[in-house]
Amino acid sequence: MLTSLPNEILINITGFLDNVLLPYAFTSIFMNSDCRWTLSCLVDTLLRKPGCGAAVRSLSLIGGPCRHSRKLRFNRELLTRALQRIAHTEEELVEWRDDLEGNPTDGWGGYTEDVWRAVLLSLVPNLETLEVGCKAPNHETPFDVRRAFTRLRSVSIPEWDCDDTPINACDIMNSFGLPSLQQFSGYGVADFADNDEVSRITKLGAFSNVNDIFFYGSNSTNGFASFVLVCEKLQSFVYENIVWGEWGEPWNPPAIFNTLFHHKDTLVKIHVYNADSLKDLRIRVTNLLDWDRQEKVSRNDLFSVLPASLVSLTIENYDERPNLIDMVEQIEDIMRHRMGNFSLLESLEICGCFLDLLGPEEDDGMRPGFKPAMALLSIACESSGVDFAVRESEPF
Repeated sequence: MLTSLPNEILINITGFLDNVLLPYAFTSIFMNSDCRWTLSCLVDTLLRKPGCGAAVRSLSLIGGPCRHSRKLRFNRELLTRALQRIAHTEEELVEWRDDLEGNPTDGWGGYTEDVWRAVLLSLVPNLETLEVGCKAPNHETPFDVRRAFTRLRSVSIPEWDCDDTPINACDIMNSFGLPSLQQFSGYGVADFADNDEVSRITKLGAFSNVNDIFFYGSNSTNGFASFVLVCEKLQSFVYENIVWGEWGEPWNPPAIFNTLFHHKDTLVKIHVYNADSLKDLRIRVTNLLDWDRQEKVSRNDLFSVLPASLVSLTIENYDERPNLIDMVEQIEDIMRHRMGNFSLLESLEICGCFLDLLGPEEDDGMRPGFKPAMALLSIACESSGVDFAVRESEPF
């Protein structure tokens, strides 16, 4: 169709292609260094073309070495205009402008790339996914009185060399107030909130729409209660406990599960790693493994979720398992490798609604399929020296 148009019209059309197509090139931005020159170039481009900033949906700012010392792209007029929209006072505007130009005043010290990051974030209002590298925080909270990121769905802090300076949980709690945020993933987060702080947060009630929380290489004395309790309907919780030198506490199962109990009606996945002291575990079969409901198979296995310290295992609601054969085979594997991986295991109890209540009155046997399955588990446990019991759950 276009080829049939006169050349004059085609030339006019090409004059608009840049404005139409250029924003699509900015939908996903990945930066793998802390280069201030690169940040300044990106900020300058978005200031000149606000439509490109509005098109950004995914932004990754991962720290890395900057191997050159190019001069910053600093357009004083454009930056001043942008800072006037977000600075609270004229004095603050001047301070920010000086920091951007490379003459830091207070707080930022040598981390002037953080100032450019902050301005960059103010230019991407439709951001949906944010991945940001982290270092020891300087506790600056720029632009903290304005609601931003109305479309941000996911925030991720990837693995970083935290050493003895983990991220303080209170420094990232505010992000849970973003109304569109659904997923948070953080590495090297330390939550040392005392009981008074947790009580204060509990009184605020649940206000966050975050559904999925992932803490890797992190530590909490209370099971990250501050984060869990502010969520309205938490569905997934993943926690890898770690202690840095003199920082942090050993894993505390009661604190974690008491906190997660607030979401017993919505939680579908709990992964807790490094549970080296856990001895007695009672868990629902649907929460024990990551089940693929459509394919009716587990995406992981019992070896990856059960700690070697386990002495007693009780699996509740066994009749609700998506795949009877898969579950039996995995338990048999556990028993076969008991001396190598689970040498402390002494007892296994299976609970569920197994009786065939609709069968003939004279027949009080198990529902089809369960009797041979329980027989296989009994043989596996007996051969491994593990006590085995089957218990019928109380009907509702």
